[in-house]
Amino acid sequence: MEIGQDYERARVPGGATVSGWHIAFVKIGVIVALPAFISGAEIGASLGLQKGSLAILFGALILATLGAATATVAGKTRLSASLIVETCFGAFGARFVNLIIASTLLGWFGVTVAFFGSSLAALVGSTTGHTFPTWIFVVVGGMLMISTTVFGFSGLRRLADIVVPLLLVVMVWSAYKVSGIEQLPDAGHPSDVSLTLGLAVSAVVGGMVVGTTIFPDLARFAHSSGQGRFASFLCYGAAVPVVLILSAYASIKTGETDLVQIMFVTGQGFLALFTLVFAAWTTNAGNLYSSSLIFSMLLEKVPFWLCSLGAGLVGVLIALLGVADQFIPLLLFFGAAIPPIAGVYLADFFFGSREKYFLKTVGAYRPVNWSAMLAWASGFGLGLCTTNGLFVLSSVPACDAVTAGFLSYLFFEKIAGWGRGNVASNSKNKFEVK
Repeated sequence: MEIGQDYERARVPGGATVSGWHIAFVKIGVIVALPAFISGAEIGASLGLQKGSLAILFGALILATLGAATATVAGKTRLSASLIVETCFGAFGARFVNLIIASTLLGWFGVTVAFFGSSLAALVGSTTGHTFPTWIFVVVGGMLMISTTVFGFSGLRRLADIVVPLLLVVMVWSAYKVSGIEQLPDAGHPSDVSLTLGLAVSAVVGGMVVGTTIFPDLARFAHSSGQGRFASFLCYGAAVPVVLILSAYASIKTGETDLVQIMFVTGQGFLALFTLVFAAWTTNAGNLYSSSLIFSMLLEKVPFWLCSLGAGLVGVLIALLGVADQFIPLLLFFGAAIPPIAGVYLADFFFGSREKYFLKTVGAYRPVNWSAMLAWASGFGLGLCTTNGLFVLSSVPACDAVTAGFLSYLFFEKIAGWGRGNVASNSKNKFEVK
């Protein structure tokens, strides 16, 4: 591996592509995270294993389908999510939208590092009987995550190829260990979280839909768009249900909602430590990677590895200052703004002026695409309304937001006619990707 550029302002060349298996493994490493464990556990606790599994499978199908659509765009264009957004939204419009995505991902990086440090300090203290300062674990964990990301996609791939199979084996083993604790109840144990089937589906989709929006960051490395779709269904359609259902099962059997704590109380202290370290490592490396791609694109003269280093250090500083938890409401708010972005660029690529995505000069061809900006605002606004219960559409606010962004863009571009004559391209300026 070499530290350098990662095609942040260019198409991924054919010689740098990999199979869908590699892409799926990287993405699985991102989604096998502590929040996913807790989400699966709470769904199982509230609905029981049968209904909880049904909600998880349905939510996973939605995620896999949306991920396959965004992977198709990436596989055909070989552009990152930030460049796809720039092509769709325009140079200045995309700066605003991409900055929201990057800031949200970087914020979650800081929150995850802080949680990682405090959890690992508590786990090591209870195991060894010695107390260590939390900041040591925050700094060491942050440096591990940064050290992988500066190598770009190749660094993520090498880490995922080793860690992901081990994490999945650990989860299956942990479920086996708790299987003999007691008779599996028909309906989950008492929980502070009360979920209906629709809310459980919403929890699955809402917790991971941001990842499908930025999936092109990884799927652009696929040999073909078909390989990208395969990666989406392997990750979201297969791995997500396995992770969440195993977490739900372990939670129902033990009454705990924290998989790491479940491992610890069942005498699997080493596996708990392994899961905590590597799940946080692969997840946060993915968060930092996508945010660094955007910062590197916005700061054209700064190389990717330096953006990764700088952004990672900012995230570690956020964790060390102890302000990470205060950012969570803001991060949740901005996170709701990301799903409709996918709806807008999917509508533009499949039903708009697709040829601009294949120009030799990648990126924006106009300053602002007002159709895209207004459609995104419409999807964001409707998503907030359904999230806050002002009215109900599909019962999955993230899907409402994506659909609203998609349909609004088609209205402004096709029916209102705002998009006519926007692309001035010719065959000499086309870059065809097979």
